[in-house]
Amino acid sequence: MKILLVDDEYYILNGLYQLIHARFPELEIFTGDYVTKAREILYREKPDILITDIRIAEENGLDFIKSIKTDFPQMHVYIISGYSEFEYAKTAIELNVRYYILKPINQKKVVELVRQSMEEIVQERTRRENEIKTLVLAKKKVVLDMILEGGCSEELQEEVKRLGLASLFVGYRVVNISIKEYWTIATYSRSVQLSNLKMFIRNKLDDILREAAEDCYLCIEDETGNYTLITGVGEEILNAVLEQIYAVIYEDFRLYTEFQVSSRYEGELNFYAAYCESRGIGTKASRLLFYSGSENRIVKELEKIRYKAVDTMEQENYIQLASLIELMTVRFSREYAENRVVQNFSKELYRDIVSYLRAKMAEAHIDFNYEPADVSADSTEYGRKKLADAYTALAENLRTCQQQMNTRKNREMIKKVIAYMDEDISRASLDSAADYVDTTPIYLSIIFKEVEGIHFKECLIQKQIERAKRLLEDTDLHIYEIGALVGYADIKYFSRMFKRYVGISPQEYRNQSEENKEEHNR
Repeated sequence: MKILLVDDEYYILNGLYQLIHARFPELEIFTGDYVTKAREILYREKPDILITDIRIAEENGLDFIKSIKTDFPQMHVYIISGYSEFEYAKTAIELNVRYYILKPINQKKVVELVRQSMEEIVQERTRRENEIKTLVLAKKKVVLDMILEGGCSEELQEEVKRLGLASLFVGYRVVNISIKEYWTIATYSRSVQLSNLKMFIRNKLDDILREAAEDCYLCIEDETGNYTLITGVGEEILNAVLEQIYAVIYEDFRLYTEFQVSSRYEGELNFYAAYCESRGIGTKASRLLFYSGSENRIVKELEKIRYKAVDTMEQENYIQLASLIELMTVRFSREYAENRVVQNFSKELYRDIVSYLRAKMAEAHIDFNYEPADVSADSTEYGRKKLADAYTALAENLRTCQQQMNTRKNREMIKKVIAYMDEDISRASLDSAADYVDTTPIYLSIIFKEVEGIHFKECLIQKQIERAKRLLEDTDLHIYEIGALVGYADIKYFSRMFKRYVGISPQEYRNQSEENKEEHNR
């Protein structure tokens, strides 16, 4: 990232350079003491930030900005000047100058402005990069769709190479993702529109694939709840991805998912054949159902479930545990209802979860109002139904536990935030408080309002004003010093906020306080 400093006063220019270099060593800094030199540097280096004096030897600083604004519309521009006339400020605003700083320079303010610009520039670059990635991904999906529709022409083969898709067609499989009852729900449900359901599911699938592996592309979808996935990942990763898809689709939409996986293929010319195999057209694809396979496969999958259950409990993610339980109950009742291995495992896991939760809730001082069911019945249809009902009741109780745990955690987090505000009121902000408790500013803002009943900013201002009142009463510090101590670098803004909340200015409040003290001492 680059910054250009322009000022014809050596001491100011050198001071700015030293200040910014000391605080931001990662910045590449350029300086110009006259407009011609500055313009030369500008067009050669293309800096991200420009800080310029309004009066330069050769040319007015505003004219300089006006002349380059068209070529550098995204550049962050700041003006430093000893002139406070309205016309200068007005012109600066019209030129989209970000800040108009009056001399003498407030070093703290300059540092904050540069830091703010750097953060915004990084965010903007990230946004643009994501947009490019999204566009490229969309182009890749279009090419794959075209291959399936019209075969792989020489032109499309060249496009495959240009877009970097060639590696995808090395040892790849095609998976048909079939969401059951999709059309029925989308057609007859009054609360779900088909277009919305398609969009929601597609977004979920894209999110899973984006995090799972680079070479996973969701390239086709139809109106019946079928999605086509092409991937070159190994079997273990693929199984994990499909399991996650199954769990997410069930958790979010209460829909079941089945998968058909083709054999491995090589080259884009065989893409259509792989696609047909995944759809069961002309040949039978391998059917990869959740928790399906031989007895050994069943045992292996059961061990995975136990691990997931323990892991979610350790993380206190009881919503995920509830979804896992519901998923397991439904699929096992449908596919392995009479399998004794599954039945015995289900009973043992049920008892283990209940025992663990009793201890965990007692430790957290949360009432675990759940009476465990007797699941020792035999493998008759009645016994299986009783076990399924026990799991269903447990899942509902887990959601209640999660709410209670979240409430407790949120209260503890906000308690830490308030202590942080009290400890460092001068530097406290929503962003710094979020960093302190390791969360996002948006989430902290929401939780703070839920727990305290007021917004974070409002609470911070109240605390700042109360601290300022005590300092006005108990110290001889200047008003601007007190403002700085409670987080206001600008004395005018501090006075305005103080009067808004107290009804009188800081000086008036101090005078009243002194009068009250004198009256009390008489």
